[in-house]
Amino acid sequence: QKVTLTIVDDDIDSNGDGFPDKGFIINETLFDPPNGAAGDANGDGTRSASEDEFIEFINDSDQPVDLSGFTLFDETNLATNDPRHTFPAGTIVPPGGVYVLFGGGSPSGDFGNAQVGVSTSGNMNLSNAEDRIVIKNLQGDIFLDFNSVTDAAGVDFGVDQSATSWPDINGPNTLHTTA
Repeated sequence: QKVTLTIVDDDIDSNGDGFPDKGFIINETLFDPPNGAAGDANGDGTRSASEDEFIEFINDSDQPVDLSGFTLFDETNLATNDPRHTFPAGTIVPPGGVYVLFGGGSPSGDFGNAQVGVSTSGNMNLSNAEDRIVIKNLQGDIFLDFNSVTDAAGVDFGVDQSATSWPDINGPNTLHTTA
């Protein structure tokens, strides 16, 4: 009897960056907008500690991600199952696409071809000390889980700047000025 075994490397690198695809990830977060005009991350002309918070998601895969009806929580609201945001119908992030979610306001300006949304609760309540960002799918299962303590160990989220993956997508989290 002859048996043929084929091992297929399933680490897809759909964008050719030399790294296996990571799927749908959080690439950058702003928990603590700086004071003054520099803190007006959403570009609406007003600096707000809650409205200018943002989360930048990247679809590092070769398949579109349909977030329609998915819910986003911070750690506090995860315990009560009261979402901070519900993604509207038709929220589809294409392969290689970027989606930026702001805490509130009226985002305007150039966000580098990213899709832009605003929290449906008007406040993501991201804690500058430590927090979790969780997205649940339509069945209530965790689709994405980012814990600032473990996924960005050693990064201070309360220093008036964002934390970002460096290098983008594939690197560890670091402060934006370091990247």
